[in-house]
Amino acid sequence: MIIERDLDVSVRTEGETATVFAGDYLNKLTGEKIELECKRQLDAGNSIGVSILLGVIDSASTAGARVVFSDVNEDTVQLFEMLGLTSHVTLQN
Repeated sequence: MIIERDLDVSVRTEGETATVFAGDYLNKLTGEKIELECKRQLDAGNSIGVSILLGVIDSASTAGARVVFSDVNEDTVQLFEMLGLTSHVTLQN
């Protein structure tokens, strides 16, 4: 098991699974760190699952904020639709 920490974002990897943990406060900088870490893990061949997205969506909803994804490719749109996420987030081109 490998654990990496970067202030508000940490990652735990076990085999082919990577889990990205966000800190207590989600802001623009933390969101960017989460996005970059997720991309880094995916580029490395690890699946991060949708649990991080569900956590972000839940936190945003609790705070009265919206989650907006932009420039999402068609495969991701289909995945979000299949998981029922499109009713909880906004997708923009």
